[in-house]
Amino acid sequence: MVNATGHDIKFQDGFGRVHKMPQTDFIISAKPVITLIKEENGISFVRRTFVPREHSEDMINYIHKIHPHKKIIGSIIAAQAFPGKVFSLVPCRGFEKLAPSKRRARIDQLITFEEE
Repeated sequence: MVNATGHDIKFQDGFGRVHKMPQTDFIISAKPVITLIKEENGISFVRRTFVPREHSEDMINYIHKIHPHKKIIGSIIAAQAFPGKVFSLVPCRGFEKLAPSKRRARIDQLITFEEE
């Protein structure tokens, strides 16, 4: 796996051991796009999607070139902007709402937004 989150990642295995993956110089980022779906009684119903930021696609291609068989780990937003190319972490129970520096992720699962 290649860490493109911008922070260290702590994985926890099934035995409770913690494995650290240091941050790299790679950061895959995306930005939100809001689309109005409808308005009712003064309330706007919107769809929020995420699209790549400039140069992120180039970064993904570069990572795949130098690490052809590794999965890219990014934020949940990056995983939505790059379905099937960037994956996000599944937090361990009890670590869901902590800051990234204190969070632990499952080593046996990744989140994907790719279609089946």
